[in-house]
Amino acid sequence: MKRVAVCAAVAVLVCVAAMVWGQDVEELLREGKSHKNMGYYDKALECYTKAIELDPVCFSAYFRRAGVHYAKGRHEEAVADYTTAIELDPKPEMAYFNRGLAFEALGCSDEAIADYTKALELEVTPAITLLCRGDVYRQQGDLDAALEDVNASLALRPDFANALNMRAEIYREQGRLIEALADIETAMELLPEQSLYYHTRGRIYRDLGNIEKARDDLDMACHMGVEEACDELEVLGE
Repeated sequence: MKRVAVCAAVAVLVCVAAMVWGQDVEELLREGKSHKNMGYYDKALECYTKAIELDPVCFSAYFRRAGVHYAKGRHEEAVADYTTAIELDPKPEMAYFNRGLAFEALGCSDEAIADYTKALELEVTPAITLLCRGDVYRQQGDLDAALEDVNASLALRPDFANALNMRAEIYREQGRLIEALADIETAMELLPEQSLYYHTRGRIYRDLGNIEKARDDLDMACHMGVEEACDELEVLGE
C-alpha cells in the first residue's frame, strides 16, 4: 500500500510538473508571437529559444523561430529551424513552403523547387506555391516550366495580379510582347500603384520600341524604390 501511495504521489508530481512545463512553453510562444508582430525580432527569438530549451521537441517553437530568422534575413538559420520542424512533424503544413522561400533566398534553386513541390503535395496554398516554384524555374532559365506553373496558378486564381505580372515577364522574355502587355495591364487594373508592375510595363514598352512610355513607367518604378528600374532608366537615356 505504501509503495502504491508513493508511486501515486510521484505520478501526481510528474503531472503537475508537466502542466507547469507546458504552460511555460505556451506562454513563451504567445510572448514570442506578440514580439514578432510588433517587430521586436530579438525579443521574439529569445522567447522561442527559451521555449526550445524547455521543450526540445516543440514543433511550434522551431517553426516560429525560423520565421523570425527569415524576417531578419538570416536564411541559413531559418533553413536549419524549418528542417528541425519538418523532422518533428511528418506533415508540417507550411514548413516546406517556408523553407522553400529560405532556400530560394539563399540561391539554392533545386532545394527550393523540391520544397515547393512537397508543399504542393500537401496542398499548401497551391496558387501561391505554384507561382513561387514558377519564379525559381524562371530564374533558372526554364521559361516553359515557369509558364506552366504560372498558368496553373492562374487557373486556380484568375484574378491573381502577381501571377499575371510574372506571366507578363515570361511572355516578354519569350518575345510575346502583345500578350505580355495585356497581362500587365490587367494586373495593374486589379492591383494599382505597384512598383514592380510599373517596372514590368516599362520593360515591355521598351522592347516594343515605345521609349516615351517606357521612360514614364521606369521613372515611376525608380521613384517607388525599384533600383533596377533606375539603372535601366539611365541606360534608356543614353
